[in-house]
Amino acid sequence: MPDGHELLWQSLNERTEMLRHSIERENDDEAVQQQPPPTSCLVLGVMSGTSLDGVDLCLARLSGTGPGHQPHNLRVIKIEKFKTVDIPSGLAALIRSAMGRDNGNTGGGDNSTDDALLPAVCRLNTEWSRVVAQMCNEFIEEWIQANDHADAADVNEAKDTAAAAAAASRHQNRGRNKENIVIASHGQTIWHISGDSTLQLGDGEVLAHLTGRVVVSNFRAADVAVGGTGAPLVPYFDRILATCME
Repeated sequence: MPDGHELLWQSLNERTEMLRHSIERENDDEAVQQQPPPTSCLVLGVMSGTSLDGVDLCLARLSGTGPGHQPHNLRVIKIEKFKTVDIPSGLAALIRSAMGRDNGNTGGGDNSTDDALLPAVCRLNTEWSRVVAQMCNEFIEEWIQANDHADAADVNEAKDTAAAAAAASRHQNRGRNKENIVIASHGQTIWHISGDSTLQLGDGEVLAHLTGRVVVSNFRAADVAVGGTGAPLVPYFDRILATCME
């Protein structure tokens, strides 16, 4: 039986395939074909849960624009790379302790006061960002190197000058994309009270500094602030998927 990571990867592939077919159907329309091709961007999503069984990294190529822009036609073009990275055991143990789970609790905690808890959480906030930054940097470099090898092979195997030039252009664009990847990270939940408040480890400023990239973060807190339950991303993705399938 496949494990949870395999099922997640299968689900991502299935959804991407559905989106690809939808985009192909749109491209069959002559009016769509006459429009200039949409610009795309690369977004690296970073996800982890209170199970602390790993950090999921997914690099997706997107096109179009989101809410607040016309037209609202955001599309997932391709899942470029997906990987689950183990959380260092020492860091995971410290997070469990901060969540009150090192003594058998499952989160939700008690009302005891621990003078060492706030300094520990403060340190964890930055340490989590450092660890995730290293994961992101290594993940992106793996993707760049894998595609560099593929591009070089395409150039060597090109049948004519035009094919070689096309492969070289892809390689050049890939280098630019390396600098343009946006990182999206909600952080690591250590406490959540649905509809009321939420507390995440992870400092977006630290992550941005250590990766040298634009970082979008704190999705859960932003959702709770406007009356949500702190889980804004899945329904938004489903909205995009439903729009693509119309």
